[in-house]
Amino acid sequence: EARALLDVLPNGKSYDDKFVFGVLYGPQLIGCIDVIQAFPDAKTAMLGLLAIAEPFQGRGWGRLAYQALEQEIGAWPAIDRIRLRVPESSSSHKYWEKMGFVANGGWVPFRYGVKTLQTLVMVKALPARQDPG
Repeated sequence: EARALLDVLPNGKSYDDKFVFGVLYGPQLIGCIDVIQAFPDAKTAMLGLLAIAEPFQGRGWGRLAYQALEQEIGAWPAIDRIRLRVPESSSSHKYWEKMGFVANGGWVPFRYGVKTLQTLVMVKALPARQDPG
C-alpha cells in the first residue's frame, strides 16, 4: 500500500505533479498526505489520501495536517479548489463536510486497481488570494 501511494499516478500526470507529505510529531512520522496538482483539471488539486496513525486519531492531528496542506496548496498559482473522493463504505464524508467540503454530485464508481468502489466526490473552494500589489 505504501509503495502504491508513492507510485500510482492518474493518466496524463507525471511525478512532477505528485506530492506526498509526511505528518510529523517531533521526529515521529504519524501520517501522510497524497496530492496531485492540477487534476482532474488545471484549477484543482486532488487529495488522494490523508492518513493519521491510529494512536494519534481523534486528537486533531488530521485537522491540523489538512489546514497546513490547504495553506501549501493555496500558494500553488493556478489552483483554486481541492477535490477528494470518499468511499461509500466510509462515513468520513461527515468529517470532510466539517472541513468545508461539499458533495459535487452523487455516488459514482471509481476504479482502483482491480476494485471498483462507489465514491462521493467532494470539493472545497480555496479562499481568494489577495493581490500583493
